Amino acid sequence: MAAKSPDSVLLATIGKPKGVRGQVWAYAHTADPKSVLAYGPLFCDRLGKKIAVRGFEVKGAQIVLALDGIADRTAVEALRGANLYAERSQLPALPDDQFYVLDLLGCAAMAAGKKIGEVVEIYNHGAGDVIDIKLTADGEIISLPFHRDFFGAVDLIARSVEVFMPEFLEASTE
Repeated sequence: MAAKSPDSVLLATIGKPKGVRGQVWAYAHTADPKSVLAYGPLFCDRLGKKIAVRGFEVKGAQIVLALDGIADRTAVEALRGANLYAERSQLPALPDDQFYVLDLLGCAAMAAGKKIGEVVEIYNHGAGDVIDIKLTADGEIISLPFHRDFFGAVDLIARSVEVFMPEFLEASTE
């Protein structure tokens, strides 16, 4: 089986079946859930190969998909939790003042001009992006919502992101 490339970008996660004819509910990890359909066949980590994807309806961040070769509820159940990826090169270019959240991976986390750690993970369970930072001081990992209350300027050239540490966590960074 093929493996996903290091430049793969997670677009959707397969959820529960919809009906008995192989349709699936999927959670889109994109700003516009319909954009999952714009990339052609997507790599399915559970199948280890690319699979053609067609869409049927959008409900919030969820989209009902039909996947080629998946024709019944049992086949969908076997894919529950599988991720669908596109290649980074397939993503549209962004204006200079915008970035993809995944661009923050590996960036230095800076608080008050001092490096406190590094961005090691980004995830979203439906309520918004969460950024994991591995602290330089003790290797502890803290999770912060990617929100302007916790994050400021992003400098992709310098590979850094400004972090506003909550008071209860400030002692962890010293």
